Amino acid sequence: MRFFEINDLSYVIDIVKFLKNSSFYSISIFVKYSPEYLLDDYISFLNSNLRLMNLVVYSAPEILTSYKSNINLTLTTQNLTNESCCGSISFETFRLNITMFMESKLYNNCLNRKISIDCNGDIKNCPSSTKIFGNIKTSTLKEAMENKSFYDLWGITKDQIDICKDCEFRYMCSDCRVILSEKNNKYSKPLKCNYNPYINEWE
Repeated sequence: MRFFEINDLSYVIDIVKFLKNSSFYSISIFVKYSPEYLLDDYISFLNSNLRLMNLVVYSAPEILTSYKSNINLTLTTQNLTNESCCGSISFETFRLNITMFMESKLYNNCLNRKISIDCNGDIKNCPSSTKIFGNIKTSTLKEAMENKSFYDLWGITKDQIDICKDCEFRYMCSDCRVILSEKNNKYSKPLKCNYNPYINEWE
């Protein structure tokens, strides 16, 4: 769940409580930083909601990444204003754990088993995608997933992606199959990755 311009953690907590009895396996949340909350507040929020696998606090004054068990907390200075603010690759977004490693080896580590609903109610693989599989006003999630093309990107691994397949960070780096360096090539490198593995430098 991405909350643009919302920094009220209590608002987010109420939504997570609403999902307490749902069948969701995991939840990732992006929320704007607020000086009202301390680092311990975000950690407490994670620890008290076991379905929360990932909490990203954006527009923070500093970068911080903290891992505990199968959940992680990231504070980033990057600002998110809309769905196009996605797919950025950097050291601060790397996730070094066995779950990320194994999924990256076998599936697409961003889109595998993911279904999204954007702010207009459109059902997609990712909120940043332009490909729509229905709208929640007229379709169910199950109906959207009955479209075979919904799964086209789930199985694209880092070892299949141009340039990424030669990168030493590929199994800890979250992939993007939506914002690509070559729009019509689903195996092209993520557009917002500035790392060159052939010279070991960020450009």
